Amino acid sequence: MAVVYHKDAPFNELHNAKFRVGTRPATPEGVGDAHWNATTEVLSLADAPGTSWVPYDLGDIASGSSLPPMALIKKNANQILNTTVEISITWQTDISDVPAWHDTSVNTERVIPVTPGIYEAVGFISCSSNVERVSLLSLNAGYLIRLATVQLDPLTSRHVARFQWIGELTASDYLYVTVQFTSASPSNTVYEDDSRLAVKRLV
Repeated sequence: MAVVYHKDAPFNELHNAKFRVGTRPATPEGVGDAHWNATTEVLSLADAPGTSWVPYDLGDIASGSSLPPMALIKKNANQILNTTVEISITWQTDISDVPAWHDTSVNTERVIPVTPGIYEAVGFISCSSNVERVSLLSLNAGYLIRLATVQLDPLTSRHVARFQWIGELTASDYLYVTVQFTSASPSNTVYEDDSRLAVKRLV
């Protein structure tokens, strides 16, 4: 699945949005509509009012030049924390990291933007049952989000923390996520298969 970003066609009102192939209608039906021409390999998106098409060059997707700077990272193994001390979650795999904000071998807990701006961070952290708190922090501002209530997922019996944050970061700043458990136990786990962190520069 591909997620396409275009500054003139934000996907923020996807009411009955349609993805079409074949003959392109003269005008889209509304915001969120998209059309793919397989012959010319041109993707057209509805503009912000949803009244006309905006062609999108997919050659830019391959180079990443038209995509918003973003890092999407994950773990490659469960993280066992036999302690009650607040510990940073480490991330060893980049799903996507075009701007090179994350290092998979050094300081793997950090996402370090290289340009000052407004950023969005979205996280999904899956832990064992005795998790007490999951937090998002930055170097300069400290705690940005502290989730003392972590929800139980009835399908997996794991406790999950979901968060979204939007705010300003400087070039010297970085983001990281911590977890804390109620008691020391070798069963204290941050699960690799369900934990993800995405950071994107908005402005």
